[in-house]
Amino acid sequence: MKLKILDFKEGHFEEDVPNERVIAYLKDKFPSNTFVYIAGDAHISIDIETLNMQINQGTAPEELIILPRMKGGSEKEKVKVLWLSRHKPLPIQLDIFYNKLKHFDLIQYDKRVSNADHVMEIIQKYSADILVPVLPQTIISHLLPKCIEKGIKVLRADMELIHECIDGENCRDFDIFKDTCIKDVNRDLYRHYRFKTFKVLKEIKIIEEDF
Repeated sequence: MKLKILDFKEGHFEEDVPNERVIAYLKDKFPSNTFVYIAGDAHISIDIETLNMQINQGTAPEELIILPRMKGGSEKEKVKVLWLSRHKPLPIQLDIFYNKLKHFDLIQYDKRVSNADHVMEIIQKYSADILVPVLPQTIISHLLPKCIEKGIKVLRADMELIHECIDGENCRDFDIFKDTCIKDVNRDLYRHYRFKTFKVLKEIKIIEEDF
């Protein structure tokens, strides 16, 4: 199994480890940790026992991108982050959640939502404390006051457009830790974005005038 270890403090490196030695390797290298691993498009918070079960069942992927982190606290201590987007969070975004929140659960909801009330129903269903929505601004403008009233923090991912290119994730400037590429539906190009930070939304104003 190919292991790609992503960590700001220890640096990024790769290891080829036989499947039968993966668990021993991880326990030796990160004895007190649980993991977030990225397999294809899936970002999954997992403990080492579950990963061991997947290896034994033959359901673990051939390549794991791992962000080692300290074990989370009790369920009562965990902050619940609702990720309302079709796109998975980037490794750097998960890293920020770990550094800021310490103990958290991330729930991704990637289905279509109809309006702000629908989003509030989803928030209530998962008992979310923090919302990261990728939605039209009209929905967010109606949603934000409802969230503030309920004490739910709403975050916006601040992304910088690096350039447009034809290579997508094969671009030589692509950083797997903090970048994403979105295909332009009208042109044979990708828009290459880099994550900068999370912003807390406090207020959204829509100012209108007669046409």
